Amino acid sequence: MPAILADTLGAKTPEQVTLPGRLTSPKNHKEIAVITPNFNTPAISEMVCPYCGVIDLPRLGAGSGPHAARADCAHCGDFLRWLPKSRTPEERAEKDAKAGLRRSACMREKLPTPRQIQFLQQLGYCGPRPSNRLEASGLITGLLGERG
Repeated sequence: MPAILADTLGAKTPEQVTLPGRLTSPKNHKEIAVITPNFNTPAISEMVCPYCGVIDLPRLGAGSGPHAARADCAHCGDFLRWLPKSRTPEERAEKDAKAGLRRSACMREKLPTPRQIQFLQQLGYCGPRPSNRLEASGLITGLLGERG
């Protein structure tokens, strides 16, 4: 525990500070529940509380929706930030693949941008005008691959 928190709790050294499993926030007098990190909770490090200035590991509260946990200041109990759910490499790859498919579908529905057309001309492309942004992007990637 950082010395700054030990000082605010009136202890002489960090070892003299013991924090109970539940705390009461001095700001709003609500009880702060503490959860134990699990496989869904990402690794956390010390955070600076913008409200009280303490640098410490946050207290973790229950997450909701896409969030694994809620990080609250261990000293004053104010909200710091939401912590994202940890993902395995397979889950990350699946999410990235789905995002790529959505991006491709979106690009297929839109006309190529003037900058894409201009860049194709600068690269020396003389073929038919691409019908959508995805096609233009593929042509640009192919022409850049030939050059480099």
